Amino acid sequence: MKIKFSHKMTVLFIFLNLALTESDVKGQSTSGDPVLIIPKTAIIPVIDGEMDIIWNYTGLEVLENDLSSYLEECQGLQPPSSPADCNPSFRTLWDETYLYFFFSVDDDTLVKTPPLLPYMDDDIELFIDSDFSHGKSYDFIDDFNIQFGWNYSEAAVSLSYSSEIDIAKFEFVQKTTGTGWNLELAIPMENLLMNTSSGHVFGLDVQYTDNDGNPCPNGGSQHPQREHKLSWWNVGNDSSWRNPSLFAKVMLGPEISTADIDLSVPGHDFGNVHLGETGSFGVTVGNPGLDTLRISDVRSESDEFTAGPQILEIAPGQNDEIAVQFHPGETVLCSDTLYIVSNAFGKPVIPFWVHGTGIYPEVESITVLPNPFTPNGDGYNDAVSFEYPDMYTLHPHIQIFDLKGARVRDMARFSGPEYLWDGKDDQGTNLDPGVYIYILEAKTRVVAKGTVTLIR
Repeated sequence: MKIKFSHKMTVLFIFLNLALTESDVKGQSTSGDPVLIIPKTAIIPVIDGEMDIIWNYTGLEVLENDLSSYLEECQGLQPPSSPADCNPSFRTLWDETYLYFFFSVDDDTLVKTPPLLPYMDDDIELFIDSDFSHGKSYDFIDDFNIQFGWNYSEAAVSLSYSSEIDIAKFEFVQKTTGTGWNLELAIPMENLLMNTSSGHVFGLDVQYTDNDGNPCPNGGSQHPQREHKLSWWNVGNDSSWRNPSLFAKVMLGPEISTADIDLSVPGHDFGNVHLGETGSFGVTVGNPGLDTLRISDVRSESDEFTAGPQILEIAPGQNDEIAVQFHPGETVLCSDTLYIVSNAFGKPVIPFWVHGTGIYPEVESITVLPNPFTPNGDGYNDAVSFEYPDMYTLHPHIQIFDLKGARVRDMARFSGPEYLWDGKDDQGTNLDPGVYIYILEAKTRVVAKGTVTLIR
């Protein structure tokens, strides 16, 4: 089964059940969920035949079902020979006032011929069943067959089948391009008798007829005739012009966010950071979109990396910064992915990778004072202090040895603010004057060692 989405945001899967029933295949009755969700827009497109930025926030729908063999005036017609020959597509949006369409057609031969019947020339045909009554014939209330021929100044309505509609209230502009032509269109919702509530379903099909200015290949009518016909939804027959039950079920969807997000870099390597210290980096976050970017969370799965602020708003065209920090807890390479959650169109979650390695501070950074020291109780230089970067975070283990290698003192962190040795052994006995060796360990690794002289 082929499901078509106009609004390509992952978040739609959270709110809407978009599975189709087995009968919801092209050309068959649509009894299940909508096959196309049309985004609501807060930004009104400029109807000028040029594709505004807002059209990038809705999906591209391609007319790819060939109905050429069903054209009545000629037999044996084949599909288009190439995309340049005939390749139509459309995008659609809505608001409370209009239903908008932007058609883009690749057609290397554009034709308008007498007797000036749009559906016999290069022509976009729009089929709408506003209340999805899904009847097998037009109800002449809100079932419409509207035609827009290339280089025609007005839209046309099938008098035999379509419900009446005031085409004078349509806003549309055609523009011939280097590869074909564009049609930008706004149809008043009130003309369509359309319910303008999000969640409203209606029937839709779009078709394109292509006239390359050639007579029928089998010797039929000698004036130029249409040679190809392509459909967005209907397949297997050419009866949408008289049978609305062949239309697809589509739905007016929720309003889209036109915010965007752009990171200055995709990630950051902090390199080596001393244990107990913090590495910092600021990632610039930009909003090249049309609406306010709202960041609602910055998630991390490890304790080593944090980021903030967690909540941030960035106006269109502006930048701000998220501070990312690395707090190494071990002497290993740490890697993580931060996830920035926002309302950016098509990017509800964007990753930011981070790496960093925790290392011990350099051995030379230890401070041992006073050295020598004189633990004689006179109140001056009675203890030696060991100072090491972030030692109160790392909780190092300090051992004292005599020159014969015998351990005389094993010190863990004292209850006070300093690591002090008072010249006594583990039993509290005063040691003899002399030179002693100290070894400082953190997380079972020797990170500093040296000598200290005790004088009595």
